[in-house]
Amino acid sequence: MIPAPLLAGVVAFIGAIAAGWLMRGRPATVPTTPGARAHPDIWRESIDTRGWHRGLSDRLRRAGFERADATRIFVLSTIACLLLCGAAGFRLGQVLSAQELAAPYGALLGAFLGWRLPSWWVNARIERRRLAIQADFPIMLDLLQISMQGGMGLHAAWATSAATLAGSGDLLAREMRQIDIAVGMGQPWGPALEEATERTGIAEFRSLGSLLGQTQRFGTGVADMIRVLCDSLRHDEVQALEELAHRRTVRMLTVLTSVLLPATLMIIFFPLLFIALDAMRGVTID
Repeated sequence: MIPAPLLAGVVAFIGAIAAGWLMRGRPATVPTTPGARAHPDIWRESIDTRGWHRGLSDRLRRAGFERADATRIFVLSTIACLLLCGAAGFRLGQVLSAQELAAPYGALLGAFLGWRLPSWWVNARIERRRLAIQADFPIMLDLLQISMQGGMGLHAAWATSAATLAGSGDLLAREMRQIDIAVGMGQPWGPALEEATERTGIAEFRSLGSLLGQTQRFGTGVADMIRVLCDSLRHDEVQALEELAHRRTVRMLTVLTSVLLPATLMIIFFPLLFIALDAMRGVTID
């Protein structure tokens, strides 16, 4: 039987989550103009204006989930994972220990892990996507530069580069196709690339949009400016790798100092200590 306090705590926690999920749908403002009526979907619009919901939606979009109900599915999945892990922790506590408090503590630990596991998984997916797109970004700039130096316009060079990257860098090619569609529908390059930064969390899109805006304003060569940006990105990548190598060196020194050095001292001094003890056992007063 599940203890009543534990059951009440779990039910209260789930109720608080459900209440917050429902209360966030209330409209933030009420029309004050006489005769004005609220939009029939005003509750759905108010959801998008909530800070926490906007942050969660951005995280899921950066993780590659473009569905409109991705936030709702994530919250429901988190609740389901919390309940399953809590029940598993409760059962594991009953099996491993005969104490009365082992099962409730196991349930709380399992519930906490079940609450955090979906977020950890989403964060890991965001990091993998970011690293994959950043790794292919200088290659995309090289393709743009070569295509434009060959006589293509910016829009044609962009489409050609996206088609070339479709095999090896599919994530970046997908983002490039979305930008191409937005520009084809009349959106300027700057806002389109800014939206790509919001979707992926990669600031290089914003830098490229600012670069294209400057070239259109001052009439400079786009291919030359792209080459400068590509060289800058590669220089930053080399600096990041050097910094990572220095950090790993410090970590290796920590391991050597804390693990290998004591082991080496034990190998050197323990035999000498045993020899000294054996020699002292044979010594008598006479």
